[in-house]
Amino acid sequence: MGLFLGTLVFTVPVVVQYAAPTEAERDALEREAPQQETRLGSILWDAYIKPVAGADCKEFRTVLLSSTLFCAGASSILFILLVTRDVTRPGDERAIQLHFALACLAFFVCAALGSVLSAYVAEPAQRRTLLVGISVLYGVTELFMPMVAFAPYPQLSLYVVACVKGVMFGSIMALFSPLVWDTLPLKFRTPDETGHDHVADTMALASLFRSLGAGLGNAFFGFILQFSLASDLSEPALDGEVVHYPLQGYFALFATSAVTVWIGAWILYDKELTKLDVFDLAP
Repeated sequence: MGLFLGTLVFTVPVVVQYAAPTEAERDALEREAPQQETRLGSILWDAYIKPVAGADCKEFRTVLLSSTLFCAGASSILFILLVTRDVTRPGDERAIQLHFALACLAFFVCAALGSVLSAYVAEPAQRRTLLVGISVLYGVTELFMPMVAFAPYPQLSLYVVACVKGVMFGSIMALFSPLVWDTLPLKFRTPDETGHDHVADTMALASLFRSLGAGLGNAFFGFILQFSLASDLSEPALDGEVVHYPLQGYFALFATSAVTVWIGAWILYDKELTKLDVFDLAP
């Protein structure tokens, strides 16, 4: 709650300062308001359909679908608490919370490091190639998550896998954002008759699809675990009894995650995307 309030305190003044229209803009809007009738269907079309419609949006659709699938597959990292509890089994509840926090910290620190390293990739074609390669390797690391149960030191193995996954995750997310920008169709960068472009709308759509992918992936992986538990339980659990998901459920979860990430990489491996340098941001 405190974090939410602090975010509001620091962001609201900036948003109001830069988003509020000037007096001249307000007067112009009031003069034009009686003559404008914007329908809901038109708003939805411009926000969700228009940015991905048309032959000139092929590259943007490809990158958008690939990033959505990657976020769906990468959402398996949200199950790291259950992995700590059921796969590595460090001990009591306090030990589980401690190792869960340390694994998350290792993942996000390494993700930040990976995003910094990827900032040095400037060419769009290089970003595409690097994205495909790292995504394939990231899918391989998904398979190592349940395999830490067989390691001599499961918890230490989980830290190592979390660090490797973090570097790759940060690199991939840092490479996807400029690649989405590179594939924006020229028609959305060019100001319309009102003097405004639609870059912000299109980039917001890309963020929406990434969030949608993460949400759907998280829900689907949860169903996989739940179904594996239902098939494994011979007797109903007693009240207050801690039920551990079976290891085969985690193998199914992370195998599905790996395949999802690989499909996203395969979609991104499109020769047309090597021509991204035809988009020139210069006026």
